[in-house]
Amino acid sequence: MIQLIVALAAYCAFSFSIQARSLGMVLPFYIGGNTQAIQSLSLEPARDFQSASFFLLRHHRKYNFLSLEKSHAILRKLQFDPKKTLSPEQAARICMEADLSYLIAGKANIQYGDRKTKKPLRILLGSSTFSCRSRLVTKRASSSADSIFSLQDALRRLMILSSSFFAKAKPLVLKKTSGSSYDLAVVLDFSGSMREDIKEILKHLAYWEHSLPSKSRLGIVSIEDKNLVKTLPFHQNWRSSLSLLKKKKARGETNIQGLLEALAIILRYKHWQNQPKILLFTDIEIPSQSSFRIRSLLQSLKAKNLSLCSFSLLNQTKATKNFWSNEAAAFDQNLRQKNVSYGIYASLAKGGNIFFIQQGKHFFYTKNRVERAIRSNQLTRNNLHSIQTSDYRQEELHLERIPSAFASKSHDKVLRKGRVISGLRASIRQCESQKEKSKRNLLTTEETNTRVLLRNQGDVFWIDLSQKYASLIRPFLSKKIYIGFHFQSEPRKRTFKSYPHPVYIQRERDVPRLFLLSRKQIQGALPYQIQEMDTWFIYSEVLEMKHEKDIRE
Repeated sequence: MIQLIVALAAYCAFSFSIQARSLGMVLPFYIGGNTQAIQSLSLEPARDFQSASFFLLRHHRKYNFLSLEKSHAILRKLQFDPKKTLSPEQAARICMEADLSYLIAGKANIQYGDRKTKKPLRILLGSSTFSCRSRLVTKRASSSADSIFSLQDALRRLMILSSSFFAKAKPLVLKKTSGSSYDLAVVLDFSGSMREDIKEILKHLAYWEHSLPSKSRLGIVSIEDKNLVKTLPFHQNWRSSLSLLKKKKARGETNIQGLLEALAIILRYKHWQNQPKILLFTDIEIPSQSSFRIRSLLQSLKAKNLSLCSFSLLNQTKATKNFWSNEAAAFDQNLRQKNVSYGIYASLAKGGNIFFIQQGKHFFYTKNRVERAIRSNQLTRNNLHSIQTSDYRQEELHLERIPSAFASKSHDKVLRKGRVISGLRASIRQCESQKEKSKRNLLTTEETNTRVLLRNQGDVFWIDLSQKYASLIRPFLSKKIYIGFHFQSEPRKRTFKSYPHPVYIQRERDVPRLFLLSRKQIQGALPYQIQEMDTWFIYSEVLEMKHEKDIRE
């Protein structure tokens, strides 16, 4: 009995020691494909894909990964060759040598990128997670990228999928500031025609909880079948409110009476505690005889200094889109109408693959892949062909019906269609970041009170930093450092601005070189190519630092 207890104690101690030293390693990638494309992308692609993946995993997973320096030392000792496919026996040897729990092995097949044929770059990515204990592959994932700008997003998805059984790290919050909290009132139409849009809206509201200042509250006014209007009062517990909304089904019909009652409820509400913001999501048609009553309610909201964002949704009629656009133009900053881009892929028998786009009341088509531009709501009309709506019947002017109507006019037919994608979530973000009439921009609160002057390849520029990150950079005055930023698009200026936080400083040997660009490269990118979640590094000399009170614009 005593021997059994001792044995159990030893086993428990051994199990605990394994858990305590749970450790993973990211291997250099196996690289294949076009030689010219590889050379234009990186001089050491195997290691560069490894360091990029290592950087992403550290920011998305709560798990210990062996440092790159130690990983390289162990792999040299074992004469590991990334040009050869990893065998189970070799994986087991690496596990034993480094006392690991998991190995993540990746591969990148780089295609095209040939200057002579002018074909675009295409990178096919794959990864396998090897369990050292079971000696089996426990997870596989794949992804792809079509440019150096989309590579980071593709790698991030690959690493997140490869390590889905690890605990998530604290989510990255880019817009959270110490500014005024919000009371966000959402008027949401739950009619059947809103079914697809509601999915995107609820997904973004879940994200928005983390991006607004603390103590921000969410309130819902829902317009349901037969104009039944229900309210969920303002509350800081967003998760509870959203879980109730997810149980509702979009069905039935609503009309102007439901919308009038919903806006009247918002107008009567007297218990605003924080800075108010109203979001309106509806495709309810506005009859001409009711437009005066809607305008009267909007005027009353304006008199109370309540700002409202409405959105041009998929199933809104042309007349309804015109109504909200005209009202937004008349109401200055108190009412904003945000255009939403929608797209659908269709394969035609003679015409090949075509992407059809609905943007407000306009329709376009293109043979280019524009999904990313649509989802980021930064689609430009360059290289898009306009569809003359006057040539179509009113009932044909809907994104899901326009491919068949278009094909019919060309004596063609649609073989298959994809699902509708939208830029609704990006439109909500754009509404979120708009300046309030009498408030400072959320991104320039007291947290962004230090400016740093940097120089990169002769290009001199200022960045805004919070005190926390400015203190990290201060020791590097008059020195060169690898510094990583998150960037936000400023479409009107056709440029990009860095978020004030977070900022990453890396040593030369650790910097993920696949994410290393010059400032001119970033400024020359298209708006949809730079994603908020991406971290781009710039090798910069720190020239000067100024506190906000010393700055004279």
